[in-house]
Amino acid sequence: MLDREDRVEGVVRLAAIYSVGLHQMAEHIERFRARFPEADVRLECLHPTRVLESVRDETAELGIVSYPRKW
Repeated sequence: MLDREDRVEGVVRLAAIYSVGLHQMAEHIERFRARFPEADVRLECLHPTRVLESVRDETAELGIVSYPRKW
């Protein structure tokens, strides 16, 4: 959660397709954790449909897919 002091703390839930989550997110998550050490980043790798569902049902704050469909 972002507050007025540009601090992020608590759980930040990410959902990503397997190819991105397994091969490209580690570096980004590491940099995020260095900048916001009070945040607990949790990445879940999912099928593209489940990524969209996770964002829609608010079990993830951010979803990363390729070629997204309109909802």
